[in-house]
Amino acid sequence: MIEYHDAVVRVRYAETDQMGVVYHANYLVWFEVGRVELMRALGFEYKRMEKEDDCRIVVADVHCRYHHSAMYGRSSAHPDVHRGIPESRRQVFLRSDSRR
Repeated sequence: MIEYHDAVVRVRYAETDQMGVVYHANYLVWFEVGRVELMRALGFEYKRMEKEDDCRIVVADVHCRYHHSAMYGRSSAHPDVHRGIPESRRQVFLRSDSRR
């Protein structure tokens, strides 16, 4: 089973303010990109899962701590998806490293 998955999301101009700093809420969109790409890497198609299995994956809680700003033209956001899923706690941890 995959223990790590990296999904690259390039910072688009529309996601930034006039100083080129990414608006904070865009990170949550990128986390969703990472989650969907992880599922795809594991062999799941989200749309098919919804239709055939009548299954939805709900985001019940989100916490995001910003250490560095992602900037347009200087860096890309990399929602690094870490599967830290012990049997007792089903979770997916997402980390955006904008310093790359």
